[in-house]
Amino acid sequence: MPKARVKSNTARDRRRATLFKKGCTPHNKGTRCNNAPATSTYKRYTVQDFADIVDDSGNNILRVNSSEGGDTGQKLLRPLVKERRTLDNVCIAGNTSGEMKTNRIFHPGLLEDLFYDGYQQHRCGNPTCTGKLRFDQEAETQWGFGWRECLKCDKCPYKSTVRALYEETPLAAGRGRRHAKINLSTQVGLLDTGMGNTGLRHVVTCMNVPPPSSCGLQKTSYVVGDAITILNQADLKKQCKRIKTLNPGGPDSGIRAEGDGRYNNPLYSGVGKTPFQPATQSTYIICENVTKSKKIIAVNTQNKLCKKASTIRATGQEVRCPYHPGKCTATIAPEDSIGDEKEQPDNVLQSYLRREYTSATLLQMETVQL
Repeated sequence: MPKARVKSNTARDRRRATLFKKGCTPHNKGTRCNNAPATSTYKRYTVQDFADIVDDSGNNILRVNSSEGGDTGQKLLRPLVKERRTLDNVCIAGNTSGEMKTNRIFHPGLLEDLFYDGYQQHRCGNPTCTGKLRFDQEAETQWGFGWRECLKCDKCPYKSTVRALYEETPLAAGRGRRHAKINLSTQVGLLDTGMGNTGLRHVVTCMNVPPPSSCGLQKTSYVVGDAITILNQADLKKQCKRIKTLNPGGPDSGIRAEGDGRYNNPLYSGVGKTPFQPATQSTYIICENVTKSKKIIAVNTQNKLCKKASTIRATGQEVRCPYHPGKCTATIAPEDSIGDEKEQPDNVLQSYLRREYTSATLLQMETVQL
């Protein structure tokens, strides 16, 4: 019994399907070369010739018209990149733009090294040149509040290497370039103020300082926020161990503590307006009363806001926070009570203190709080 022929789909078989097969008649069989019709040609013009010759007035179709006004049938390619001449690098008008009138933040030591090395290299390479070294604005890049600059001579083709005029972190957080210390320090300062990234950009713009991009500030805030969270959790553990050691009743006895919650909106502001609590964010803090410092030993935050869920709901899908797929910033559901100060101490005890104290200590603290 003959075997069934299996249809192959390899690259070699696909190429064979397009080859000339025996028995086929060429399309130009019997025609002579001098009688063959002219085919369209591909042409790549320079930028100046492309602007002078190409006609783009008809339905966004680029074509080259003949002397009689008809289409020549040329297939146009992208214009050639303009070749940079030495005169273009020297006599560029970039240093006369408004960017040279802005205020920028440079590290003094790194700026001195850039100019010192630039002057030394320029003097050794071109001893007779009397030009000045200026910033090359075509080669500069902005990295938040930091800048990467290089120097060029306004009379000769000298150009230095590009250097970062800001301090960088020792290691990069994942792939990509390392973070600038000034960008991380900016986000640390914003955590202790009532200003956000938008307000910061408005302030620096009024100071005539080129502001960082909004997405760049937001990404940096994520990095700083995660680091601050880890640091605060480690500090709370340290405080709990210290209070456990200084407790007059011993490590296994109860400690004196007090707690209270704060909300982004007053709970009484929703009276007569909504049956739910008007607050969408809350923070509950427990402080120890063992020492005079009254250090914070536990913190619990609750949030009902989630931008990811709002985006999904806009497409017609029903999702419920904080159980939907993807990253959810909400910690409790919208219908849950955010003003329940009986439940919040329990969450604090379960998340922070259960790892530092015994069950007897927790029982005494729960009795005081509730």
